[in-house]
Amino acid sequence: MARILRVEFEGAMYHVTVRGVDRRALFRTDRDRERLLAKLGEGVERFDLDLFLYCWMSNHLHLLVGTPRGNLGRFMGWWLTSYAVYFNLKYNRSGHLTQGRYGAKLVEGDEYLLKLSRYIHLNPVETVALKKATVEERVAALRQYRWSSFPGYVSAPQAKSFLRYEPLLELVRQGRRNRRLAYRSYVERGLGLAAEEWRELQDASRIAIGSDSFIEQMEEVYEDRMKKRPAREDVAFRRLGKKMDPDRVMKVVATVFQVPIEALQRCRHGTWDREVAARCLVQNCGLTQREAAARLGLSSGAAVCIQLRKLSVELQSSRTLRKTLQRIEAELVQGDSNLTFKG
Repeated sequence: MARILRVEFEGAMYHVTVRGVDRRALFRTDRDRERLLAKLGEGVERFDLDLFLYCWMSNHLHLLVGTPRGNLGRFMGWWLTSYAVYFNLKYNRSGHLTQGRYGAKLVEGDEYLLKLSRYIHLNPVETVALKKATVEERVAALRQYRWSSFPGYVSAPQAKSFLRYEPLLELVRQGRRNRRLAYRSYVERGLGLAAEEWRELQDASRIAIGSDSFIEQMEEVYEDRMKKRPAREDVAFRRLGKKMDPDRVMKVVATVFQVPIEALQRCRHGTWDREVAARCLVQNCGLTQREAAARLGLSSGAAVCIQLRKLSVELQSSRTLRKTLQRIEAELVQGDSNLTFKG
């Protein structure tokens, strides 16, 4: 099945899901969970996001996030890369941490946001381990679960400064009743119901979650953007499923940066060609970081991790570097017939 084009625009709201590669754990300790949460808070500020919900499970996670600047892709790239670099360095591993691309469905407001929030917050007690537990036992487990935004919704002292609680709390306002108590009651009443309720909404469309009219509108936007997408971008979009020849990747990177291939194996200040080559060897060729290190004259896979981390940071601020990387990715797919190799 073809990969879905990301529909990004200012003011969009998404249900984001991330899964561990081969269903493996994304965390090994609470320190790992705290690290991901700290980077999430940093990302909310850096990318000017509206974060409403989060929930960490052992091998997957959920977010409900709004993007006033239409920049979900930039945020997710920075957030997941920064955590993967930390995780790989800490546990002396290499390769991908997450399973393919993250999921991101557009979400309609009000009723659908409430249903989504209930589904996300009940994830920790919809597990096989708690399947036979009583309702009282599951409620107790839910209230004790630390790694979601639920504690901040039901108790003001546990609220995180980088989350926006007010919009959802306003939706459960019932006269003068305490909104946090009302929200807790709303979520807990969904035990045993939320998963099935949400599954029906999820199955309605691969693009969006909401009313029939909202889904139709978002799918029209999607089709319109697919038609207007330049052919060059479309080819580059599909390239991630293929493994490419490392020699050809090295040649294209060297040509675009106008340096000899040998230069990619030396440390030189003021250029990003070596770091870009490392990224392409890992992402486009499927090499491990250790294998990429051998190609680039680096001492270890950890050294490649450091190069990729530096590149990820620089890509956020350098438009020139982003355009250079886009050109390289397009050339890798379309061929290098228009390039003149130097050296």
